[in-house]
Amino acid sequence: GTSGCGLANGVVIGDDAVAYISDSMNGRIFKVEDGAIEEVTSDPLLSWVDQSFPFGSNGMAYDKSNGLLLIANTGAASLVRLQLSTNEVTSIPIMGDIGNVDDVLLDSNNRLFLISGTTIYVLTDEGNEWRSAVVRGTIDVDRSELGESAASGTFGIDESEIYISYVRFNDLFGAGVNDNFALIGKVEVGKVLCLTADACNERRQEIGLKNFYVSNTYPSKGCFEKNGNAFFGEGGSEEDMSLSPLPGLQKRLWCEVVVPTVPPAQAIAEPTPCLTEEECFSKIQELGFPILNTGVYPSKGCFYKENNAY
Repeated sequence: GTSGCGLANGVVIGDDAVAYISDSMNGRIFKVEDGAIEEVTSDPLLSWVDQSFPFGSNGMAYDKSNGLLLIANTGAASLVRLQLSTNEVTSIPIMGDIGNVDDVLLDSNNRLFLISGTTIYVLTDEGNEWRSAVVRGTIDVDRSELGESAASGTFGIDESEIYISYVRFNDLFGAGVNDNFALIGKVEVGKVLCLTADACNERRQEIGLKNFYVSNTYPSKGCFEKNGNAFFGEGGSEEDMSLSPLPGLQKRLWCEVVVPTVPPAQAIAEPTPCLTEEECFSKIQELGFPILNTGVYPSKGCFYKENNAY
């Protein structure tokens, strides 16, 4: 259209069916609402930095509870936070290494999955609304059927598996183009049953389903969802409560999805406070803050607000 979007790449749906689109060539985020396209922001943190890797803002995840977009900058191998209420763009300091991330996925347990090639990085935010993040582990995708030229694309997670789309660039652009240029990789995940109505209702609240109903007359037993509501069928065995798929529009609800991760090679130390101005200055240099402000503030010790450190 007339939006001037250079390379529309990542797409995610927010509240009220608003679609957000990343422009990987120009470091911009657009939104599509009621058929109208509008630029949300353009920021250097979303731009690509390496001439040999011309991708900036790419895959995105929508954090509904905090009103955020979490955006991968592929070329910069970084993660960016966009506060939708203010359009404020900030870099997310990450404890641990990530690669050139293609896509981003936030699950219902507030774990962030980043896909880079055949490695999935699993991050948590330690409850700080993604102002920083910690790499808690990695998942390796079996490359044996993908080929060395396969590059990762979008991915998603359902009740039992993580799916990743791949493109074999050699097959797509090379002389031997064939029908196998696109493949799907997958990783099995574990599941934990909701064994009681209380556990099912707690899970409903966590993932934002509207209403909760309990009955011993439902043909389906255990915890399940349908049309945005949660249900618990009483009177079934654990085997009954684990049956999946369920008929019609019903979908099994699990109380937890357990992802098999490999811990980082080096143990991640628990955070410790900076007790001196020198320690604080050293830390802000590590995180990329340009200047340290010192003075008499109500908050004591080393802290940051927006893009400033104190």
